[in-house]
Amino acid sequence: LAAKNKFDEKFQSFLTNLKYRNLKWLRDKTWRLTGPLAYSNKAGSKIASYGVHPAVRIYYSPEATKWLCAGRPTGSIPDGAMIIKEMVGIDDKLPISTDADQCITVDKNKTEKLFAKYPQWTVMLKDSRASVDGWYFGYYASNKVSTANPPIVNRSAFTKRNVNPHDPSLRPTGPSSVVYPNAIFGNTGCMNCHGSAAKESTFTTLDNILTDGWRYKWYRQGEKAPSYKPKYPTYPAPLGEPGEDFLKIYDQLQEVTFSQAWKLRLPAETFDHNVAPANDRQEFLTSDQCSGCHDASISNSGLPNMMLQNEDGYRTNLSMYGEWKSSPMGLAGRDPIFFSQLQSETNNIPSLAACIENTCLKCHGVLGQRQYSRDTPRSKAAADCQQAIYPAQPPPQVPIGELFPLDAVTQYQDTGGAKLAKYGGLARDGISCMSCHQMLANNPGGGYGGAGPNEPFETGNFVTTGKQTLFGPVADKDTTVKPMKHIVGLTPRFGKQIKSSQLCGNCHNILLPVANRAGKIFPNKASYEQATELEWQNSVFAQPG
Repeated sequence: LAAKNKFDEKFQSFLTNLKYRNLKWLRDKTWRLTGPLAYSNKAGSKIASYGVHPAVRIYYSPEATKWLCAGRPTGSIPDGAMIIKEMVGIDDKLPISTDADQCITVDKNKTEKLFAKYPQWTVMLKDSRASVDGWYFGYYASNKVSTANPPIVNRSAFTKRNVNPHDPSLRPTGPSSVVYPNAIFGNTGCMNCHGSAAKESTFTTLDNILTDGWRYKWYRQGEKAPSYKPKYPTYPAPLGEPGEDFLKIYDQLQEVTFSQAWKLRLPAETFDHNVAPANDRQEFLTSDQCSGCHDASISNSGLPNMMLQNEDGYRTNLSMYGEWKSSPMGLAGRDPIFFSQLQSETNNIPSLAACIENTCLKCHGVLGQRQYSRDTPRSKAAADCQQAIYPAQPPPQVPIGELFPLDAVTQYQDTGGAKLAKYGGLARDGISCMSCHQMLANNPGGGYGGAGPNEPFETGNFVTTGKQTLFGPVADKDTTVKPMKHIVGLTPRFGKQIKSSQLCGNCHNILLPVANRAGKIFPNKASYEQATELEWQNSVFAQPG
């Protein structure tokens, strides 16, 4: 984290001091827009922009320029190349005019003065070793424009040092929560568009260097924009200390102060970030690598397809990512009730603590536990745990490495001895996208634990496809493959199991052995700790029609 902050702060200095301009790089011929506009730009009104960026002018390093001049060949932008996009916000200050056809012209000289006062940039830095797409996408700005500049401080991902943790605005439901890093590899906030580029994840073209570039129209010019502002559901402010009513109900517990709880906080979601590496792709990635396309992402004045807005302006996120993220599955790796229950289990049977933690995290922290099992050699402790804890032994395709330690979920960077930070970020992501979307069809041959064909594996012992393919509910002929391949290096394929409720049974049927408090497991005795899917299958609700 310290190294990243050092780089980001140094690069921001490179930008704010305009050092790239002194290098005599080629740049766009003039300032331009990236999409059409609508409504008035008079003071007090709001102009609507339908481009993916505001007014821009791009500078190209020699490596990027050489690639453009060579006709944009595939796979030949060398490491170290930079594409730096200067930007000026679109509001009533932007000096723009239209001709008789309503085509927009941006005044170059006046826009330059605005940029000097309110500068902001988006950048692309090439390092093909770091991720599948190989680009470090970043947004930087002066403090007049954005407060989300580097550095990112401590496990809470604050953007200021020496903050007061009792400030309600800094808590998860506060108005200025933690920050997603604006500069990072695997930045799907950028790749959700750039992943559709034909080559090298960039839409850059010589046309913008040699000509004024595309011109866009200004629709409904002079009309006032709708007056309502978007509204989102509000959540109650979190309590600074435990409530009196809560303490009366749970009077057998000692009161836990905010300061005590603060020391036990999990790392911010900022650090739940695992990208697709350039080579030997790991099997699991965090959900932020999917959210760029599968969330209701807002990039301009247009309303995303997966967002509903009612007449009062209230917006509801109906996207796959939005619904999943606030669900018990999306919160499974951060659920304090789960971790409390897990602690009670290990307190009761301390001799099996490591085995119990590994077993429970096999679902609640599935991505981290699975990836760790794949990346580590088979250990005797893990083999003994498997033999003891599963009345029906897992299929041979389920990896067994070292036991996944609970401490991993508290680690957030590979610094200061945090060797398991990658796995911790994956585990905190909960029952995430790539756990279910990589599951193979359930037990196709039968025989597992006495189950018949196509019945669930149970207790988190599902089999996955590997490193290259994801399954979804859309037929192959109707699937656009390239964006996902460009962004995360995976190929989407149709899988009928994704549309089956039996997929849920892999984790929602939990078969465990019977043990006493001393940790002795009784042979040939087992009990369903959870039988949600089995109960449903045998209910009237599962009947067709």
